[in-house]
Amino acid sequence: MRIPSYIPIGYCKGWCSDTSEWVYGWHWTKTPYECIAVNETIHHYIRVQNNLDWGLTSQEDYEVKAESVGYYTGLKDKEGVPIFLGNIVEIIVQDKLMNDNFKLVGVVCYEAINCQYIVKTEKNMFNMSDIVDIKVIGDKYNPEEKVHTVNLQFRKEKIDYEDILNGIKDYYNFFGVYPKEIALTEQQCNSIMYDKDIGDLIKSLNIKVKNKD
Repeated sequence: MRIPSYIPIGYCKGWCSDTSEWVYGWHWTKTPYECIAVNETIHHYIRVQNNLDWGLTSQEDYEVKAESVGYYTGLKDKEGVPIFLGNIVEIIVQDKLMNDNFKLVGVVCYEAINCQYIVKTEKNMFNMSDIVDIKVIGDKYNPEEKVHTVNLQFRKEKIDYEDILNGIKDYYNFFGVYPKEIALTEQQCNSIMYDKDIGDLIKSLNIKVKNKD
């Protein structure tokens, strides 16, 4: 999946079981048309927009788990990683009475009463304005996952060193970490097979390359 370098307010993320990865885009639901209650499931989707050549775009819909959907807060952590609702974060909060800082782990939530984002910990709830430092360390839907699992993919069939380099830069700007995996089609693999610079770049960042199904 191509990772957007710009995240507008309203963007969401959701876990797609079909691809076993997080997808990022616009959230929408497919609901039953009946006016009365039925035993039909509401399906949740993330619509991903891909930017093509000549200013053209294409859109793809991925069905995601309802409980995994999290909206972008418009905030980033200390390493530049975008913060979404549902993220597990490590925070440092200032104790004004004791004139000291302390570290806690909590979940990013939305408080409807005061219309604000908060971090809910086992001990208390903290406003973003009271937090000295914040770092994304996981997600409540998948607490064991410490890094993003989205791999880096390309829309162009023929790619070169600049495409790979720019793709890695976009990924880093979005997530704050380098991709762990690049998925390429057979034609893309053939176009870079003998490029030593690409091989050295991927090896230096410890990135795995796999065939895209």
